[in-house]
Amino acid sequence: MGRSRWALGERLGWRRMGLGCECWPLGAAMTPTEGGTTTAGNGKSGVAAPTTNRADAAPTAQFGTVISGAVACACAITSWVIAASAGSVMTSALLAGLSLGAGLLCWRAWQGEQEERLRQVATVIRQIAAGDVGVVIPPVARAGGFGEITRALEALRETAERGALSLAERDRLEQQLRMLWLAVAHSPASIQITDANGIIEYVNSKFIEVSGYDSSEVIGKKAGFHKSGRTPPEVYNDLWQTILSGEEWQGEFYNRRKDGSFFWERTLVAPIRAADGVLRHFIAIKEDVTERKDQEIRIWQRAHFDALTDLPNRVLFEDRMTLALARARRTGRAVALLYLDLDQFKQVNDTLGHDAGDALLQEASTRLRRCVREIDTVSRVGGDEFILLLTDIARDGEAADIAHRVIRDMRTPFALAAGTVEIGASIGIAMFPRDGDQPGLLLKNADMAMYWSKRGGRNTYRFFSPNPDDHLDYYSD
Repeated sequence: MGRSRWALGERLGWRRMGLGCECWPLGAAMTPTEGGTTTAGNGKSGVAAPTTNRADAAPTAQFGTVISGAVACACAITSWVIAASAGSVMTSALLAGLSLGAGLLCWRAWQGEQEERLRQVATVIRQIAAGDVGVVIPPVARAGGFGEITRALEALRETAERGALSLAERDRLEQQLRMLWLAVAHSPASIQITDANGIIEYVNSKFIEVSGYDSSEVIGKKAGFHKSGRTPPEVYNDLWQTILSGEEWQGEFYNRRKDGSFFWERTLVAPIRAADGVLRHFIAIKEDVTERKDQEIRIWQRAHFDALTDLPNRVLFEDRMTLALARARRTGRAVALLYLDLDQFKQVNDTLGHDAGDALLQEASTRLRRCVREIDTVSRVGGDEFILLLTDIARDGEAADIAHRVIRDMRTPFALAAGTVEIGASIGIAMFPRDGDQPGLLLKNADMAMYWSKRGGRNTYRFFSPNPDDHLDYYSD
């Protein structure tokens, strides 16, 4: 009976060892070998088993854990039956209880491991759903059901990461565009954007502030609608030629505000090309430089005009005379220089005071302007001395006619606040190119002729001659 029971146990694949039992065919201690056979825990070779690769090792171990618990329970029942038949009831009961407990512990351990893996998977899903694309996928299993879940989670995380990068790039571009838009809208410089034909499509708030026009009054109009008419056409021609060639243009415009006042703008115009290289728009960045230009004009006027009479001073006069002589050389026409000194001015200044003298000079300047043509120049060169530059003269008689007119107007009484005064004028005339072909020489000869006029009795004019006694062409009223 005992031998037959042991043989039965051998056929079932177990043997009694003290109070426990070891199950080889289905136990958790089975390990694969190189040759495709499986060895039990004591290292002895057993029945050949299918070769197991590394990818299937983890699920095989999981499956072995479950089966080990089930076999342990079966062993416990079988041991109790065999022991009971041998008459050892107490031993059989103890052996069965221990084996059953070991099986339950194995089952509980496997169940807890699966629950922990499920919790890890749920945690990863929640993190990805919350936008954490940098989450690390735990190595729950790389084959079987959990392996598929792991690979799906990794694919989901990679897709979410690509989407997050795309969204981040879009957010970055949107923020950059928003920043550029605010910079344009609130720029301290006027900004105007037109299409390729120069039709205004956008103006910022500074443009509206400077020009006085509302955006609804501007958009759709041709750029330059607020021209003053004082900017030369050549400036606009150069502008369009430059920007249509794809280059930037810089310059100044004298424009008109909505209220009719004028202002200066320093302007930079640049072409804008699309991605295909086609010119689509123009952008004009403008700065109101009216105050600066007015200051520059004032500085220039102080440097080139007489502060009292507002006539060109000697510096500006010499510049204009140089240009007039150059033009006369090209045309073959003559230029006349009339050097004038007011007679009895010192007496007025001494008796009536400097204010009366200044008022007399101002009124004399006004009368001198009326005596000449628009192409001529009247300059005050100091004290009571004036120079008249007459251009495009055909003969001496034209200069003599103007000199006669000046003497007549200067002899007309001046009604000043301090009283009515009478003065006269002595004039010397030098002709280009007869009396000199350089500005300095002409001035010297005109001054000398004026001196001869004063010596001749005043209120006269005299043409220059190298020998005054031989050439006495003069006028005396």
